[in-house]
Amino acid sequence: SPINAVFARVFPQEPIKGLQPKNDPLLAVHADAPPLSAERLELRLVRPQEPDADADAASRAEAEELARWLREEVLDREEIRERDVPTKIKPRHVAILLRTLTKARDYLEALRRYDIPCLTEGEKHFYERQEIIDAVNLLRAAVNPHDALALVGVLRSSLGGLSDSGIEALAREGLLDYRRIVSVEAGNAVSVAPLYALIAELHRELPIVPLPDVMDVVLSKAPLLELAAASMDHEQAVANLLKLRDIVAQFASRPDVTLPGLIAELTSRALEPPDETESPLAEEGLEDREQQGAVRLLSIHKAKGLEFPMVILAGIHRGTDRRESRILVQHDWSTGIVGLRVGDLQTAGGVYVGHKLAQRQRAEQARVLYVAMTRAKRRLVLSAGLPAKSRGGESFLSRVAEAMDLDLAAIETSTIRLGEVEVPIQVVPGRDVAPRVGVTEPRWREADGDLGAFLPRWNERVERWQAAKQTRLFMSPTALEEATTKSRGMVSSAGASHATADAETARLVGILAHRVLEGWDFTDDVGKLHARVAELCRKGLSLESHATVDVEQVEAELRGLFETFTASPSYAELRRATILGREVPFAMPWEGGKGQPAARWSQPCIMEGVIDLVYRLDGRVWIADYKTDRVADEELEARAAGYRIQAQVYREAVARSVGAKSVGVQFLFLRNGRAVQV
Repeated sequence: SPINAVFARVFPQEPIKGLQPKNDPLLAVHADAPPLSAERLELRLVRPQEPDADADAASRAEAEELARWLREEVLDREEIRERDVPTKIKPRHVAILLRTLTKARDYLEALRRYDIPCLTEGEKHFYERQEIIDAVNLLRAAVNPHDALALVGVLRSSLGGLSDSGIEALAREGLLDYRRIVSVEAGNAVSVAPLYALIAELHRELPIVPLPDVMDVVLSKAPLLELAAASMDHEQAVANLLKLRDIVAQFASRPDVTLPGLIAELTSRALEPPDETESPLAEEGLEDREQQGAVRLLSIHKAKGLEFPMVILAGIHRGTDRRESRILVQHDWSTGIVGLRVGDLQTAGGVYVGHKLAQRQRAEQARVLYVAMTRAKRRLVLSAGLPAKSRGGESFLSRVAEAMDLDLAAIETSTIRLGEVEVPIQVVPGRDVAPRVGVTEPRWREADGDLGAFLPRWNERVERWQAAKQTRLFMSPTALEEATTKSRGMVSSAGASHATADAETARLVGILAHRVLEGWDFTDDVGKLHARVAELCRKGLSLESHATVDVEQVEAELRGLFETFTASPSYAELRRATILGREVPFAMPWEGGKGQPAARWSQPCIMEGVIDLVYRLDGRVWIADYKTDRVADEELEARAAGYRIQAQVYREAVARSVGAKSVGVQFLFLRNGRAVQV
């Protein structure tokens, strides 16, 4: 009866074509026994303590009061009929409906503070649970020691227990790296030493265990389950971690998944959560009359087609949070009129279509409100905060107030009559809202004493920032050579190679010479080289250069270069060598070569490059690097010495890769037909 009375005023009396059908009232199912005192429609309004409270503050106050009311006045106290038997209201009887779950956090935290079991159904929530975030951060930090953000997340979690100031102290001491903590026995390192040892152990073990067993190893070594059981969510948090274990095992069973790929997928889901509900642990008691179950939180959209003994339609003071676009082009299909609006300017069609669109949106919101209010079987509670500034006709509260003839500005606790029944209205003051879970200290602190004390720290920050901008994450042998020679005031051999030749022609000769040798079989007929050179000059020049070059000159230089090289002793050695690789790319951690001061680099980086040729000859592994420099024979030794850093990097890369103790390096000067060992 009261719902019919509300929607008799919300919906138009007569159908509107293309907008709203005729409203047919609900037909109640009359039971033999009269309704219990708690089986009713009621309106609960919470007035925040702050006089200028916005919608968010009103929601927090409403959520806190709603949780208190459920715990202290409703659950296990009031009764509703369940299968015609009066039954104390349990959490499993209650569903809280929200327009969207984007604001569900306030209600979830309030319910958990009052120890009311709750379950969020649908939408993006599972990967936003704290225990899931902590587990994903631990995995990320263990797999990638360079993921400082994940490590900070672990340190701030219940696993690490550090405050922001404690983490700052670690950072200032250079201890945000669990690989470097082993030898530290004093200071801030003491508090994190056990945790760092745990992460380091996972770092060693996770890459060698079967991928589906990764979460089992983590849960067996880290006290995540114990911490989850001790949290305010108890078994639900534990069940969520076990569900994460099952998700990881299922994803890891795919044949193309690697450990870094698994971590990347979990990170992606944490940043852009997919639709994933929490573990169904709480659902086990939802239908069992002997168990209390859990309060369900779900969106109105998710509630379509469902019914619940008691429904709380919460946050009805909030609007749709829809932002109007400054530019609007809308076509009305029923009339064929196109409306245009740009800022405050609009066409006549824009005025008509805009008005019609607003009518449709208002009618759609009325239908959504109807869906929400008709989900209740026995009891319906309309709950709202009272912000200082109302959202007008956008909010459900304004529609309900209009239907009930209520003045929200002067409303007080009272009882009104709707249809054949009385509807109680309660207006209660809001309480002090507890801080959000996980917020233990203010984001900003007032400075004590002289602000001049901060100047050295600020200057230190500026210096670190300037140093960070100069730090190279990736380095090549050529760049390392240039940096080293520049620091010594020397001129690098790189760039001086073709000082007396046309730069573009010399560059193309070098590129095409490498291209020829990349696919050349040294045991093949040397005469075929001329045909290969001619083919590359016809096809390769247009791809490698947009400048106008003398093709005949490039081809002549290449022919002369290879005639000299193929007649040399160096080429004869390559004919009998075992080729291990051509154009071999490499990347390796680099902190400076051992025993080679000339190649040291002050900051750790990733050294990357491409080695022209790797071969084995007479039981030894050799590296060959082709050079097309124009240089006199008597200057070859000096020129090769300029490439010493490159030789060292290549030697270390091959030694690390193939495990060879002795690796030879020689530079093949193709124009001279000479090899210089470095």
